[in-house]
This record gives sequence, C-alpha cells and structure tokens, in this order.
Amino acid sequence: MDYCTYNHALVLSTIYGCRLKSAEYLEYSRFLNRVIYELNGRLHRVNDPAYISYYENGVIKYEEYFINGIYHRIDNPAIIWYYPDGNIECEGYCVNGKLHRIDKAAYISYYNDGAVRYERYYANGLLHRIGDPAIIQYYQNGKIEYIYTYGNGVF
Repeated sequence: MDYCTYNHALVLSTIYGCRLKSAEYLEYSRFLNRVIYELNGRLHRVNDPAYISYYENGVIKYEEYFINGIYHRIDNPAIIWYYPDGNIECEGYCVNGKLHRIDKAAYISYYNDGAVRYERYYANGLLHRIGDPAIIQYYQNGKIEYIYTYGNGVF
C-alpha cells in the first residue's frame, strides 16, 4: 500500500459540502477524541483537515487532509502529527495520495524541541533528489548523523 494512501469508510451532518461523520468525546472528559469528515463514504474536506485526533489533554494529536479518500494538500503538509505538548512531531506533504514536494523535503520529523530529526525527499511517492541526498538524519544537536542518495526510488 502506498505510504500516503489511506482509506476510512465513515457519515452525519453537512458542513462545507462534506459530512461530519463523528465528533467523539473521551469518556469522562470534555475534550474531543477525534473529528472525522467525509463525502460519499470517503474522508474528504476542502482546505481543512478531514481527520483530527486529540490527546486526552485536548491538544491535537494529528491532523490529516484528504480529498476523496486520499491524502492531498497543495503547498502545505497533508499529514501533521504533534507531541502531547503541541510541538510538531512530523509533517508529510502529499499530492494525490503520494508523498511529493519539489525542491524541499516531503516528509520531515522533528525532535520535541523543534530540531529536525530527519528529512526525506520524495517525488510522486518515490524517494528522489538529484545531486543531493534524499534522506538526511540529524542528531538532536543539528549535526548530520547519516545521508542516503536516491533517484526515482533507487538507492
């Protein structure tokens, strides 16, 4: 299965041309657990996340952007995961269900302090970067731990 292909079948009240499937609350809590939007049985929401999950403290755990059941968002991450304190844990840029970003990393993971843990460069779902490494992993102090070069998914 493609890294960014994700399919949930879910449905409830109309909001912005899609349907709010559910807004689930944590038991014995006033905080939301997750919010899901869909259209025609597929996760779907234009310009806003279709799937939002929350930690027990009410902080967003992750936001995922879908169009017609596949990860898709132009110029911004389609996948954003957060640490319990609200700092970003990772971001994934997806177009038409595939990790993809021109001239910048398509998948970025962060240490809790905000320092970059690793960057991965993808084109149409394949690890790819011309002239530079497609995978760069960093120590928490910012020094490079290792690099790998890929072209069209080939090491």
